[in-house]
Amino acid sequence: MLQDETRGETSLLNRVLWADVAFEAIAGAVLLATATLADRWFDLPTATIYILAAVFLVAAVAIVPLARADEPSRQAVKGLAWANIAGGVLAWAALLLWWDRFEGEGRWLLAFAADAVLVIGAAELIALRRR
Repeated sequence: MLQDETRGETSLLNRVLWADVAFEAIAGAVLLATATLADRWFDLPTATIYILAAVFLVAAVAIVPLARADEPSRQAVKGLAWANIAGGVLAWAALLLWWDRFEGEGRWLLAFAADAVLVIGAAELIALRRR
């Protein structure tokens, strides 16, 4: 990983990318572990919850090479950041459009996830700019 030579610290960009890996992995694990509950929370078939969990887990694995790189590709990080921001906006749109279909737990979980990916995407863009 990129180290600050004077302090031996990991770069801000790498730390933000590792935070993205952690979020994706935790989101996937939570969906996987709660699939039979989450299907009711979101009024979705259990199979759809398992697919969403797999998407998050695959995303976590896919981001690892970027997070480990000494010099992560600016283009790849920018694409990842905008994908996170788009995901957050789409999650909020889904929450607003189908508010009455979701149970309280689903509303809170989706709002948290939407906010988290918006923050992560913004942090990736900021870290990229400071690089």
